[in-house]
Amino acid sequence: MSADSRWRFGRVWHGLVLGLLVAVLSSCVYFNTFYNAEKYFRDAEKKRTKYERELGNRSVNQRARGTYEGLYEKAVRKASLVLDKHRESDLVDDAMFLIGRALYWKRDYQYASRSLQDLEDNFPNSEFLDQARYWRALCLDKLSQPEEARALFRSLMSDRRPIVGALSGLRLGEMSDRDEDWNSAIQQYRSTLEAFPRTKLRSQLWLRIGRAHMALDEPGQIDSSLAAFSQALQADPPDSIEYRARLLSGQALYSKGDGEAALAVYEKLLREGRFRGWEGETRLLIGDYHRARADIDQALAEYEQIRDDFPQSDVSARALYETGLLYLRQEGDRLLASEYLEEVSKEKQGSIADSLAREMIKTFTALDDLLENVFEADSLAAVAMHPPQPEPELGPETKEGQDPDSTGVDEVATLDSTSVSMPDTVVAEVSAVIDDTSSVAYEDTASYLPAFDETGRWQPLVTRPSLREQNDEEDDEERQRRIQQARSRRSRTARTETLEDQLFTVADLYRAGMEQADSAAHFYGVLAQRFPKSPHVPRALWNLAWVHSTLRQDRQAAERPMRRLIEEFPTTVHAGAARRFLGFDAIPSAEDLAVQEFLRLEAPRLETPEQVERWLPGLDSLIQAYPRTLTAAKAAFVVARTLETVRPQDSVEVEARFARIGDEFSHTRYGELVRLRTQSKRDGMVARLERTLQRLGEGSRPGERLTLLAVEPVEEDSAGFSRKFLGLGMRALRRGQFERAAEWFELSLEEKQTRNGLAHAGLGEAAWRQGYFSDAVEHFRTGLVNASTSVLPLHRLFEYHVREDNPDSANHYLRLTMRQDRDNIEVQRLVDRFPTLIRAEPEEVEISELETVEIAPDSTALELSPGFFTIVEEPFVRESVQPLYPAEANGDSAQVVVDILINEDGEPELVDVFSGDEPFVTAALAAARRYRFYAAEGRNEFLMPVWVELALTLKPPSISPPAIADAGEPAGAAE
Repeated sequence: MSADSRWRFGRVWHGLVLGLLVAVLSSCVYFNTFYNAEKYFRDAEKKRTKYERELGNRSVNQRARGTYEGLYEKAVRKASLVLDKHRESDLVDDAMFLIGRALYWKRDYQYASRSLQDLEDNFPNSEFLDQARYWRALCLDKLSQPEEARALFRSLMSDRRPIVGALSGLRLGEMSDRDEDWNSAIQQYRSTLEAFPRTKLRSQLWLRIGRAHMALDEPGQIDSSLAAFSQALQADPPDSIEYRARLLSGQALYSKGDGEAALAVYEKLLREGRFRGWEGETRLLIGDYHRARADIDQALAEYEQIRDDFPQSDVSARALYETGLLYLRQEGDRLLASEYLEEVSKEKQGSIADSLAREMIKTFTALDDLLENVFEADSLAAVAMHPPQPEPELGPETKEGQDPDSTGVDEVATLDSTSVSMPDTVVAEVSAVIDDTSSVAYEDTASYLPAFDETGRWQPLVTRPSLREQNDEEDDEERQRRIQQARSRRSRTARTETLEDQLFTVADLYRAGMEQADSAAHFYGVLAQRFPKSPHVPRALWNLAWVHSTLRQDRQAAERPMRRLIEEFPTTVHAGAARRFLGFDAIPSAEDLAVQEFLRLEAPRLETPEQVERWLPGLDSLIQAYPRTLTAAKAAFVVARTLETVRPQDSVEVEARFARIGDEFSHTRYGELVRLRTQSKRDGMVARLERTLQRLGEGSRPGERLTLLAVEPVEEDSAGFSRKFLGLGMRALRRGQFERAAEWFELSLEEKQTRNGLAHAGLGEAAWRQGYFSDAVEHFRTGLVNASTSVLPLHRLFEYHVREDNPDSANHYLRLTMRQDRDNIEVQRLVDRFPTLIRAEPEEVEISELETVEIAPDSTALELSPGFFTIVEEPFVRESVQPLYPAEANGDSAQVVVDILINEDGEPELVDVFSGDEPFVTAALAAARRYRFYAAEGRNEFLMPVWVELALTLKPPSISPPAIADAGEPAGAAE
């Protein structure tokens, strides 16, 4: 070979080697990029699985969610590099599939669906095609597109794909569970078992079939559920499925009436060590078994063992809650029950039991306030009938120790034959009432006659809470202060509740809130007897019958109020329900007839509203024919609104119609709308009211109370972002998540470091609540330097210097607190105690006295007003959606707190979860996405996107009175 040939050959050889080397290096680059993406994804999966596993006992740190979502984000970024820079590689479909799943777990369902759709369109032969379709169906379901999701799931099932086919069948059944379509769910699970008889999901499918049969709550379904649970146990289930199937079998046996067999199932579960992790849940059911059999000691023993074996857990908190309920409902000891309920928060703050205990304590407070109001109104009526006579002067003929004759009202007799210790005389008590402003005016009790015994002694409707032996003077003062504050907050145009309104609410609190059958039955009976003309009587009689039949299990006692309903109020909906209960022939109620007539007469009004003569006479006749029905109230309101629109010149007639609605239908939601209309016209808020009136056919529902968090800023607005992070931090503080709060406050300071004292104050409060007092003091001082408007630093610095025995500094911050927190009740009392502290030349208070000072910032210290965000009109709910209780839940109530970004169109642009557990989170997010709102308004009616907090409560289906029992509207007397 010549030298020239060797040179050419060497050049070609070097070119080939160099090209091969470049190709290998390029392949290594994109392979390493995807390898890193997979590594981040695997790490995220591990952390997410751990997080979901720890959710069961709520021991998880809420920051863990942010940690695994951050790893998913890194995985998406790395995989995206493969798509951007190596489009010709053989890992593109792998990257697209990874991106879709990572975005799904980040809850970015829209972009996840797009990525998976791109994989289907561009790689029809990919090995990930079926899985991508399955994950895209999951995304569609999360995006509230259930029909599209169902179609895709069914397609995967029909293709008989061994893995995704069975999963798709399971998801289809879950969707039916979510809709509470139990028969469809059962059919879907069975179809999946038939199509995929060897699937590893067999045990889970049978378990869900059994649950669905139990949810149907029909005769014969219990046996079907037991058969399904037996099949689940024969399908080689994992421990979690086996435990749940056996536990539900026990519950099914209990529902069937075989309590002893149920107890045997529970006790056998306790003896098997592999179910130790669920022992607390099992013992709760054993405690319920003993409580139902009035074996109070054994039930208490079970609850106590739960608290000993599983302290600071969800089940121990639930055991404390159940102990409190046991003392309340079985022993009637509300004082002891309150002590246990107050301990629940210390046992496991944020647990489901904690929220239930807080609600029960609120019920106690509301009940006491109502009883106080009823007592005052009843005493006013008593004095009006028997006014006190002036005491005659004692003459010499009056014997020592002998009372002069008096015709005034005597000391109070008692309720339920229980002696009540009263002050000297009722006259003195009533005089104090008259000096104050009662929330129930006497004229609202004009149709009511107070009761007196044969000696002229007044027999009150209720026992005054302040007269209970357990309450001392401080408790009484606190209650009176709370009542006065509530009264002062009421609008001067608010509808005054009548005496029977409040008495009915008292009975309802005993029935639904506390399930104390004796007290509920007593007050319903008092209402029906002492207020025979009240529109509440039919509801009271029906609820009284429900108490006897459900709480007392006494059908014979329930028949008496039902027969009275049928005899005295034959055309009410409650009488119709009583007829069905007693097996009598049904007759149309007045409400049924009114609804039929309204539907017929409404058609011409909707077709030609301007032709008033065509539809007005008929609707007026309906109102006169059925005057005490809800439909008559609706018809009257519809007529008035339509006339206001088509005949604006007839304003006198229109206003007269609205006034009649306010008088004749004041108890209905239409009466409330009229009251709001009158108030709004007076206050110049007609535009806002017009939006409210569009909700004509809807009542107030749970899950409509929004808490403003922040305004969503534009990208370049650093001050806006600072305010947003500040608002989110304050909310985290209020919710007790101090680490998350600190993170938000730090982000706020990154956006705006100067004159951001509120963020420093928030950091200080977060550190203080966690016990880092030195760090907290440093933040509080920095906040004061940076123009903090919060009173938190003043309170905490005063407390800190008292602890550190620094009287000079303590006096200084106490003076500042007394000047800047004047609306605080505790501070107002302190001004009376140390008046010299706020003088121009204040006197120093000794440290020994400062140590006795107990003041704390009120709840508003952690809130930012709408004005802080330049909001004039806060957003509110236009359309709400009740979240569906998940079929896979275990029967407990749960609360999920979601954050919603409401855009200028009133749509939920973004929805995120702040707190809550699966499976409740998924159901709550699905409901929140279907909400519609009225947008927030700034100055000059400028619409603003804002973040709000919405707390949604998911309650399991339970036995309760028919909806008519508490539809919110009083039924009328017989037509």
